[in-house]
Amino acid sequence: MNEHAIEIVRYPLECANALPQPHALIALHRATERSNPHERYHADLQRDKRGVRFALTEMFGHLSAPLERLEEEVHWQRDALGKPFVVFEGEVAEWAEGAGFEARYLHVSNTHDGNRQLLLAVYAPHVVGAGVDIVHLPRLSRLSQDRAYFDHFARKFMSETEKALIQPYLETEELESLRLRIAAHFSLMESASKACGTGLKVGLGMGKPSSLPMQSLGARRLSPTTELLIEGQALKRLEALGANRTFGAWEAQGDYLTSVVLLIRK
Repeated sequence: MNEHAIEIVRYPLECANALPQPHALIALHRATERSNPHERYHADLQRDKRGVRFALTEMFGHLSAPLERLEEEVHWQRDALGKPFVVFEGEVAEWAEGAGFEARYLHVSNTHDGNRQLLLAVYAPHVVGAGVDIVHLPRLSRLSQDRAYFDHFARKFMSETEKALIQPYLETEELESLRLRIAAHFSLMESASKACGTGLKVGLGMGKPSSLPMQSLGARRLSPTTELLIEGQALKRLEALGANRTFGAWEAQGDYLTSVVLLIRK
């Protein structure tokens, strides 16, 4: 995929089946390489804006939305906790009001690793949070050359409950499969923190007072279906959001592992 390509991907299909109707679920990703952090920051803002525009075009183009105004009148912003949200202005806002489309039901999340950048957009009245994360697997392969590394890494971000669940795999699973398993657990934790809208406390003073401890979010099971593990402060956050159901999914394709988490209010 070249620097300017944007591909619309419905990911993963199970998400759509898990959502109450009506719903729309779109993920947009693009590849890019930039070495200047300042340039990348501004480029990411433009990318997210374009991503939301493409998502809305795909979601609501059949509803006679003013598609030509999306780029100028759809704005990507972040709240006090750092969670992204979308604001409409002008003709788009007028159209949304007339069509019964409320921006508060549009959830967006973004992530990047390696040279892949991904944006997730979900529109559903019963969803109260959505998060996406991507892991560049070759980077993890370079870091993790033996089983002891995985044990050390797991202790850094897993709760005692989650660590106990994967202990048999840490001891016996083939190294490449174990690498994928640890990556999936870590990615689901990241996606869940974004769905909660808080981000994570990662030690050394990083993170906000409202950020959730890494050990409060994780996965109880990866297959045949994903079951999230929500503990401690994260449970209180779900209560504050009114979420009484969670959905998690992950998928590894080629050099990348992607995860999605949705928080749902029945």
